[in-house]
Amino acid sequence: MVQIDFVKETDGDWVRREVAPYDVFNKSDKNGYNREVLLGYCWKHKDYKSGPMYVYLDTISNLILLNKNFNGKEVIRLISPRNYPNISRNW
Repeated sequence: MVQIDFVKETDGDWVRREVAPYDVFNKSDKNGYNREVLLGYCWKHKDYKSGPMYVYLDTISNLILLNKNFNGKEVIRLISPRNYPNISRNW
């Protein structure tokens, strides 16, 4: 698990989330620029419901590795990705 602080694209607010990362890949933003994205699963907490999420890497200001484990196969089931991850996993 990682804890990330980032700026939300929708409203510019700073937020902190605990995420089980799945993959990093390129994605076009609303302006047509390719940007690197972190795809993962975020569990419910005070101001966010649980579910798959992605965040552009260039909006992340802080990333902390947490001493928490997660079940990789469960994360794959919850995210239901369309493709295999670019970053190899030993799940």
